Amino acid sequence: MPNFHKKLPINKNGRDFVIGDIHARLKKFKEALDSVNFDESKDRLFAVGDLIDGRKHNLKILDLLYKKNWFYSIRGNHEQLLINRYDFPGDIPCCSPEDAKKKTKWDAAQLHNYNGGSWFEKVRSDTARLRIKTLLKKLPLAITLETEYGNLGISHAGVPLEFKNWGEFLSALETDASVREECIWTRDVIGEFYDYYRKRPWEEGVPVEQRWLDGIGATVHGHSSVAEPIAYNNQVFIDVSSGSTKLNILEVSEVFRLVDEQRNA
Repeated sequence: MPNFHKKLPINKNGRDFVIGDIHARLKKFKEALDSVNFDESKDRLFAVGDLIDGRKHNLKILDLLYKKNWFYSIRGNHEQLLINRYDFPGDIPCCSPEDAKKKTKWDAAQLHNYNGGSWFEKVRSDTARLRIKTLLKKLPLAITLETEYGNLGISHAGVPLEFKNWGEFLSALETDASVREECIWTRDVIGEFYDYYRKRPWEEGVPVEQRWLDGIGATVHGHSSVAEPIAYNNQVFIDVSSGSTKLNILEVSEVFRLVDEQRNA
């Protein structure tokens, strides 16, 4: 069984950063690193998934996973779309069991192409394509990062609303395919407090469930775009829309600052 969770120790020498969905935007990625004076010799960067599909530099972004020991990522829904070309329906569902019986790997490939994955068709070598799929399938669905401010959890779309505890969520990842699916696809979590179509919190008076995740200091997620990084209790969302002029990159201290503001509100 794949290891769906990875735990990493504290960085004793430098800083740790998180960055939103990159989607092959190499120029904006480099600009984000420059904006924080990123030091490759001692700093680390954690991506919230969706490294690929969107712009043309997919292979150059993926190359970071091989060549840069300071770069880490989890698996997002776009990585899963590529994996499904080979493994459909695989260990993470993308549709109901009944629909899965009607679909094929060809359908999975068309779905990936429709969602920005046509670049993969231009990778001519079967060996290279399989190598990319194998690399992406090794990515965990969640990371727990030790920091001086407390432990930081990272997952792509959010921790499904049924969970109140980070540890219980991690346990379910190993045993429940529907939880694996939801943590890379859900918009229910951000939809509890934020209108992601209009990129703003719900109007005053709209009821919001107050969920603090136990067993973790803070969590950070992408998948659903926000105008600016925003916290829902101790869960922070940092993705930007495809038309944004920049990628959100936050030092972990900034993540915990946003959570502290929620706690003290």
